[in-house]
Amino acid sequence: MPSAYDFPPDNEDAIQSGDGTKLRYVEWDASAALPLRGAVLIAHGYAERSMRYSRWARGLSGAGYRTASFDFRGMGSSGGKRGFVRDFSEYVDDLEHTFLRLQRDLSDGTPCFLYGHSMGGLVVLLHLSQNCNSQLKGAIISGPLLGVSMPVPGWKTALGNLLIHVAPGFNLPLDLDQSSLTHDQEDLLSLKSDPLILSHVTPSWYFASLRAIEQAKLGVPKIVAPTLWLLAGEERIVSAAAVKNAYETLSLLGDHTLIEYYGSYHELHNELAPARKKTLQDVLKWMNKKLD
Repeated sequence: MPSAYDFPPDNEDAIQSGDGTKLRYVEWDASAALPLRGAVLIAHGYAERSMRYSRWARGLSGAGYRTASFDFRGMGSSGGKRGFVRDFSEYVDDLEHTFLRLQRDLSDGTPCFLYGHSMGGLVVLLHLSQNCNSQLKGAIISGPLLGVSMPVPGWKTALGNLLIHVAPGFNLPLDLDQSSLTHDQEDLLSLKSDPLILSHVTPSWYFASLRAIEQAKLGVPKIVAPTLWLLAGEERIVSAAAVKNAYETLSLLGDHTLIEYYGSYHELHNELAPARKKTLQDVLKWMNKKLD
């Protein structure tokens, strides 16, 4: 079976974020056999990159959606210090410049969607609470980083508090249990052999993420765009409780849906075929409904 990496993009580009940081940008053309339904921009999680979504992107493009993704600064093939960010506003800027790049190749009025996973989901939430793009028809929020499932040991927090003042870019080991990402063992092997996957985190990123989480929680009630929240039933990476609590603060007058997938791990888009296909069907059904 093809892994998450096995569907090369149809187009690649190098774009610049607001401060000049170079970002890798990739696109998968919508199926020529179907009328163009719209476009989707994928925002990946921490310690991964756009090509980890190639199979998922091909599923979306095969249903009539032009699909794009990019590598956040400091990750994948993009520029910037690896695993380092001063503030998540830099990631939001990366997302917004990439969104403009996607729209550049679309006809005026083409409906667009955002798909953010984990850290990318947090970045999408920050964007949604601050902006309302006229072409944006909605956003899919997959396992957003609004808290972690396991508390960070006190000694690590203390060390981080020291380093943030003297060495904010110091590389600390990333304690991530990759076996809790997906049940698909072939995908896990591909992930472990990927030389562009980060294995560390910096104090600056860590404390920036804490600020971003609190900012996002305050901003979620302000979101007016339709949202579809996806949550793994066996979530062991992010805090499922934090995700549900944030979802409950959305306006009751808004158009919002949460689906929980019992038995699945964090990366719903990279789960074993039956579960992955069910999630894709739900996402496509939701997006298509927004266009009817």
